[in-house]
Amino acid sequence: MRGVAETFDVRSVTEHVPEVYSDAEAETVLDILRHEGERLRPYDGDFSAPWLLSPFADSLWHTTNCGREERIEGRWRHTINIDWNLLLPNGMRLTDPHYTKLLTSIKKLSVLRRSDRVQLVVATKSRFTSYFKDLHRSAV
Repeated sequence: MRGVAETFDVRSVTEHVPEVYSDAEAETVLDILRHEGERLRPYDGDFSAPWLLSPFADSLWHTTNCGREERIEGRWRHTINIDWNLLLPNGMRLTDPHYTKLLTSIKKLSVLRRSDRVQLVVATKSRFTSYFKDLHRSAV
């Protein structure tokens, strides 16, 4: 099944802008469509971020905390921590090999969301923290 990004091509729209629009209005509409078309494309960048203090692959993430975080003797202190080693209702853990794809997908979405690359909601620290609390509640 083809995705929206594959079926929508802004170039095909340029020929069909109604003539009632001025050149400036038509260009504005096309700029908006180009921008939205880019947002529909899959993200192909890396999944690192300045706020993520741990390697992406770690099962415990240390994240920034409004500048209060510090590294003392090789260990992070005063960070917002995300422990991916959640116990699931079936007795397995989210970090078990059986759930590798799921965990990786959740981590990637988390990076995209907190880095404001996905516009689900405004990615504030409190909403990000709330997101993980909700995730934890739903896993229990």
